[in-house]
Amino acid sequence: MQVHKNLKNMKNKKTLNREIGDRLNRFIEHLGVTVAKFCRNADLQRGTVDKVRDGLHGPRVETLEAITKGYPELNLRWLVTGEGEMFQNQREKGRDWSTRQ
Repeated sequence: MQVHKNLKNMKNKKTLNREIGDRLNRFIEHLGVTVAKFCRNADLQRGTVDKVRDGLHGPRVETLEAITKGYPELNLRWLVTGEGEMFQNQREKGRDWSTRQ
């Protein structure tokens, strides 16, 4: 029974990681920036971001902190749980993010 419970938890974790990756991809796409530019703005390694985007693993706390520093308008609650809106402030939703340095 314990083995079955552990397998279920692993499946749930994989599903959660995939969902977070999907939301991160949607955010980057909405910004209209390349993944490389997203990584530079968040000061993250491309490999780290790619693993999260692909759902291979969930973001570590340090990764979430870096994303928050680079993109304070992102609603982390939405990124991690899917609850709420993508942006902290919905006025930011229509902004042109591709011109960000």
